[in-house]
Amino acid sequence: MGQHRHSTARRTTRPARLAALAAATAVTTTLVTAVAASPAQAERPRDYVALGDSYSSGEAVTPYLPGSDTATNRCHRSQRAYPPQLAATLGATSFDFGACAGAVTEDLYAPDHNGNRVTVDALEPAQLSRVDRRTDVVTLTIGGNDVGFGSVLAACLYGDQQRATRKDCSADAALTGAVAARIDALAGRGTATTPGGLPITPLHEIVADIRERSPHAQVVLGTYPRLVSSTFAGTECRVGGLTVREAPTQTVPLYVSKADATWFTETVDRLDQVILDAPRSVRGRPAQVADVRPYYGDHSLCSGTSSWITPVKGTVSATTGSVSIDSSSMHPTAEGQDAYARAFDAWVR
Repeated sequence: MGQHRHSTARRTTRPARLAALAAATAVTTTLVTAVAASPAQAERPRDYVALGDSYSSGEAVTPYLPGSDTATNRCHRSQRAYPPQLAATLGATSFDFGACAGAVTEDLYAPDHNGNRVTVDALEPAQLSRVDRRTDVVTLTIGGNDVGFGSVLAACLYGDQQRATRKDCSADAALTGAVAARIDALAGRGTATTPGGLPITPLHEIVADIRERSPHAQVVLGTYPRLVSSTFAGTECRVGGLTVREAPTQTVPLYVSKADATWFTETVDRLDQVILDAPRSVRGRPAQVADVRPYYGDHSLCSGTSSWITPVKGTVSATTGSVSIDSSSMHPTAEGQDAYARAFDAWVR
């Protein structure tokens, strides 16, 4: 029901936007023609907008840019994330870094649902508001938070004390069914909501809406790397640990079972296939997809090689058992962001 209202509201605004775009086109035809005729402009795009979630903002790769790591803004935009790297490679004359940790598809259309603020009185704006006819390149990663990777991790990891009684979360039909339904919604097959109850917008609709705002822009979506290898020996693998609040020198290890690691990999691959398929559903200039997985190689957790995914960390109370997972958990390291930069650079240069 919520998804229907959301999509309908957005569709009703399109005629007005299209009329405005038509008027703008009539006024700027000469300018656009002159720009298109310039070989330098045609070869190297200059106005770059980076949208998306924490995999684009650079969560876990500190230090963060001023204003994005405060009590009222946790977008965690890193100078070492792939968008600033790509902006430098392009020699971009304008670079708008709008990606924000925790973003879902709804945040492309509405002010930040997590309450991140740019001023005391203003939330981070709808990310798509950053795109206009001057935009030459748009990059984004989106969908992981809609699927609920964070809540999946919370449900599937376990410590020493849970070993005897735990069950594989991949055997939980309610959990796996909800994840599958969200991936289907991103593909435009049915409707679903995020774990927080927000409507999920299909990826092909997002690409079409970007194209509507900037018909000439190059749009490049990014896939997600595999977080945990499923090829490790044995039945479980340690993926991180929690610091005991009452005894900071003590750490409670966290594990994932082989069955769940296999499901993680399959789930990421299903989501990535939806991302790869999204441009095929859009008319006009096709979008591209920068598939980061070949650039990552075998650098996931539990792979036996250096991991380009940060391990899970956080705290646990020995008294109450309450757990707090750090937001940097299961995100690309600096090396992982470098891999993203190479993947995107292969498409936009």
